[in-house]
Amino acid sequence: MKFRFMLAVFLMSVLVGACGNTPAPAAQNATQPDAEVQTDTEQASEPQIDPTAAPSSEETTASDTASADVDVWTPDSYYDNLQLLDSYTLTFTYKVTTNGKEETWTWKQSAQSEPEITRSTWKTTQTGDDTESELVTAADKTYMVSGSPKTCIIIANAEENQNVFNPELILDTFAYDLVAAGAGPEINGRATNKYTYDNTLPDGSSYQSTVFVDRADGFTMQWDVSGKNKNGENLEPFAWSYALSDINAVPLLDVPAECASISEAAWPQPADAVVKMQTPEMYMLESASSISDTAKFYSDAMQKAGYTPAEGGMESADMVMQMYTKDGRTVSVMISPGQGNTVVVITQS
Repeated sequence: MKFRFMLAVFLMSVLVGACGNTPAPAAQNATQPDAEVQTDTEQASEPQIDPTAAPSSEETTASDTASADVDVWTPDSYYDNLQLLDSYTLTFTYKVTTNGKEETWTWKQSAQSEPEITRSTWKTTQTGDDTESELVTAADKTYMVSGSPKTCIIIANAEENQNVFNPELILDTFAYDLVAAGAGPEINGRATNKYTYDNTLPDGSSYQSTVFVDRADGFTMQWDVSGKNKNGENLEPFAWSYALSDINAVPLLDVPAECASISEAAWPQPADAVVKMQTPEMYMLESASSISDTAKFYSDAMQKAGYTPAEGGMESADMVMQMYTKDGRTVSVMISPGQGNTVVVITQS
């Protein structure tokens, strides 16, 4: 019982803050990267390059680089014109050595505009296994599938970007302009122009970058970076690559199969309920009703639904926990204040 109470407290204190978030942008809004909050994984992986190593050769806006004929390409234009595509796939691979230990992180995002769905998958050697996680955004819901066996978490009615590791957190740190270096190779049937940058500091740390930009439409087709970070007395390598593929050719995207069977109506809900998060054994919702009114609603509705009140419930001035049983399962209903509303977390075991 103590464990289940602590789980409910954890959900109330942590998940409430997370559930008002959504994932990376889909095809229609992919030009607006805005992930800024870094997790421990991000901080451990991000290359530590001196931002003064290579001042930009000139101030250039994204609109200046829309044409592949310009003399300078700026890193903040890597998302340029993707909103013009019906669908596409971006693949990002990052490898870094820290204190002699090599770590790899791979991320892939496919996006389509009709219907607007984005699917991202990622895996990293930092977790100690090769398990791939999946994040799908469709309409007002985000579907996250991870773990072994795979489990689905649905985050609904999100309003802000979720703090999920995103390549933007790395790509946006490189503010070095690349200069034109002639014609590039044909990539995925598209002629490209080549841009490069190369710099080594007196301490031996270095940064080399090459980008190939679609000559006709200005898409960033491929971007490769390598170099060495100074770590104490050592120079340790890092490398990453970014590639655009499946232009207007992504297979139709849909909700993950692991999430399709989760029902939003598994337990009673107040009439004004807004479901924020769901798993097969839990959901969290918000209501404009008071804590006392919400508690009364569940006391009546759960019994009408065939649930029997059980021991273990508790009540305080600002929190109510109700316990029920049905068909050999135990269900807890935890009700507490949210941000100007009431939050309900229901879990089943």
